[in-house]
Amino acid sequence: MVARGSQLRIGVSVALGMLCASAAVGDGPLFPGAQYPVGDGPHSVAIGDLDGDQAPDLAVANFGSDNVSVLLGLGDGTFAGAVNYAAGNGPYSVALGDLDGDEAPDLAVANEVSGNVSVLLGLGDGTFGAAVNYPAGNYPLSVAIADLDGDQVPDLAVANWASHNVSVLLGVGDGTFADAVHYPAGGGGPISLAIGDLDGDQAPDLAVTNYYSDNVSVLLNQSAIPGDLNGDGCVGHADLGILLADWGCTGGDCPGDCDDDGDTDQSDLGILLAHWGEGCP
Repeated sequence: MVARGSQLRIGVSVALGMLCASAAVGDGPLFPGAQYPVGDGPHSVAIGDLDGDQAPDLAVANFGSDNVSVLLGLGDGTFAGAVNYAAGNGPYSVALGDLDGDEAPDLAVANEVSGNVSVLLGLGDGTFGAAVNYPAGNYPLSVAIADLDGDQVPDLAVANWASHNVSVLLGVGDGTFADAVHYPAGGGGPISLAIGDLDGDQAPDLAVTNYYSDNVSVLLNQSAIPGDLNGDGCVGHADLGILLADWGCTGGDCPGDCDDDGDTDQSDLGILLAHWGEGCP
């Protein structure tokens, strides 16, 4: 396969919105851009407060130089010079999330050429520890972070271009991850992945775009516990409170609906009680 990172455009452009009108272009925001050097062949950028100063910062995955650039924001739309951190071979996508529970954002990087995901734990001041690499599939191009199994610990989902699947790596809670579990994703070059609750069961599902087969794969999460209405992985008093507060609801938008029939009634109470205590400490 020919790597899509062969073009090397070195730099990140930052375009600031201005609420003004121009007779030449019509009413609307204008975005004059500023460029900031990063590594070779930047492919993906993510925004988050990486140093805890309430100013957004940038993290950039650089395909050609096998690293991630971190640009700390100054709060006025400008950025300090990039600091580079080694990742795997061919970083293609970067995502931000608190992977070790210390309330400091960490980095997850999908490395296309080395077929793995690099995890760089943040120290809270905008700096990061050395990358720890976890095998994924062949040519991973997209990585996303979410609690996929309901244990309140962030997990990783990775779209693998050449192996036509999605890798799920469940988080342990300390910034480390279990071995990848692979799920087929359409057989046509998964290139991008997004996470959201697509079926209303309060468990995150996966949507994957397949480049060659011209379709989107939807992978529904099967880990939700029936009766876990608040999605905390435990069927208990909080869920019972939701159900009772919603008792008698009809019309299909009912927070206490355990069986997805559009109502909150006796059958939902039975499901909740049948699973009472499941998943709880």
